[in-house]
Amino acid sequence: MLNRMQLPGESVDTYVTNIRKFARAVGVEGDQLRYAIQRGLRPALLAHVIQSQPSTVYELIRAARVAEAASLATAAASLADPNCPCGLCCQKNAAK
Repeated sequence: MLNRMQLPGESVDTYVTNIRKFARAVGVEGDQLRYAIQRGLRPALLAHVIQSQPSTVYELIRAARVAEAASLATAAASLADPNCPCGLCCQKNAAK
């Protein structure tokens, strides 16, 4: 369980669900579960999570979700054409 790392493109929710299943199977909970989840987060998300100083699994997951959403928004914004008035059509075209 401690060797499980979040995969590129894997959502926080999918990763956490997987870790929780492992944890339940071996009887891990509380701080140990929080440590296992945090330890395997992608580095881009981990920095935000550490800054938020979560003291519970719930707080950790919430911070990781916020970091993930910010990361996705930043990636989407970098695809947009700054000259596009709506900001959506360029994102759709970039996805094709």
